[in-house]
Amino acid sequence: MVRSGLLMVVLIFFTWTKSLAEDVASYALVADQIIDGRSDKPLKQKAIIVHQNKITDIVSVDRLPKNTEIIKLQNATLMPGMINAHEHPLLYKHDYQNAHLQGSSAYKALLGLANLQRLLKAGWTSIRVMGDGDVYYANQDLRRVIDEGVFIGPRLTGAAHYISITGGGGDINFLSPEQTIVADGLIADGPEEIRKAIRKEIKYVQIGLKSWSPALLCRWVTIPITLHSALRKSPPQLRRPIDIIFQLPPTRTQQRVLIKP
Repeated sequence: MVRSGLLMVVLIFFTWTKSLAEDVASYALVADQIIDGRSDKPLKQKAIIVHQNKITDIVSVDRLPKNTEIIKLQNATLMPGMINAHEHPLLYKHDYQNAHLQGSSAYKALLGLANLQRLLKAGWTSIRVMGDGDVYYANQDLRRVIDEGVFIGPRLTGAAHYISITGGGGDINFLSPEQTIVADGLIADGPEEIRKAIRKEIKYVQIGLKSWSPALLCRWVTIPITLHSALRKSPPQLRRPIDIIFQLPPTRTQQRVLIKP
């Protein structure tokens, strides 16, 4: 619990201070105490060294490297950023499927950016997207502009969409059969459609994101052999390990496997 008068500041501060020290090769963050996640007690009289916007060391305040810019954070505690392993930044209403039909991909991207920045300010420095309600690839574009420094935001990884069977959790099942719409999930029935959906995800998720390792959130799909086959039979440029998350009814338990071509 945070004590009264003590401002808890996570190590995302190095991101927010980038604009203050972007011309400085190295700088030190000095706070009242540091929670490093390893020691039994908070560290006192310590400083965090940041070099080229990366945390490189924790040293005693009396052993700071020469010519280091010092940023003092009074009444503050520094701690590692938290990891959010299950998030949907683009979902903006409880009735998310109706919202999916009402909001454009651009609108969701702007809301998603605001959501991600709020999460960052709350201490979540890494976000894993478990599929999202978007026809296109707004989360991947958000990662791109964050990585390029256009906007400040957390690190993003995870899935663009979730794969569902017809009538499954990713399908829209409350409209009449006369209506033609695009569901929030990727609808795939049978091995061939699953292979195509996987190849499409790998193809578009990789645009402009060289370090991106796509994950696929597969609801109600429990045939890893088909996923492996989709990779093995894909063109060489699409053959790469992918992180597969299975979410299974009725308990909605999740299982994670890494499938290699």
